[in-house]
Amino acid sequence: MKHQSDSDKIGQFNISIPIRVGFLSAILAGLLTFLFYFAKQIDKNGHYKETLNFFVTALTASAGVTSAFYAFKSIEQSKESQKIESTSVYISRWNDVQYLPVRKTTTDIINLIKEQPDNQREKLLLEYLETHPDKRQDITNVLNFLEEMALCIEKGIIKEEILYDFYRFIVIEYCEIFGVHIAQRRRERKNERIFRALTDLCDRWHKRWKTF
Repeated sequence: MKHQSDSDKIGQFNISIPIRVGFLSAILAGLLTFLFYFAKQIDKNGHYKETLNFFVTALTASAGVTSAFYAFKSIEQSKESQKIESTSVYISRWNDVQYLPVRKTTTDIINLIKEQPDNQREKLLLEYLETHPDKRQDITNVLNFLEEMALCIEKGIIKEEILYDFYRFIVIEYCEIFGVHIAQRRRERKNERIFRALTDLCDRWHKRWKTF
């Protein structure tokens, strides 16, 4: 995971000298005052007073710019922190002890189906789920959870990069083994959007994994 950048840095020279926002604002205020000093053509009695007033105005404006910059960076960092926190929740939920029985059920079914010949897997899975409605519901619950996660990734609510490392094989395996169940649900509900975010995520992650 990349380290968050210092919110006080807006640029950096090749020799690694950080440019600070406050310092840059002060320099800008001084430069504006210097230009105003030579541009203003009035009598000497009011010259320095107006120059001083202009300096105060310019400095105040630059301080406003600095405050706005820090406020923006603070909001951005807060959003990033919230996104990381929300992402960690999906990992914690999968590892939750209360979720263990459902995970065990789906894992047992996956192992059972993998033992079958490739050309018989889909038929055997549908027959098994037809005679075990409770197991069918467990699989649907897990797929609903993964669909929820996929939708959050799609909307940018959570960080895909972190979840890819943890969920890659889970998403791909569940979509491959239970793909026939997903297709059946779509036919039954006459809705091709069922688990669409999940299957789209699976396709994207599968292509990415194959490129390595």
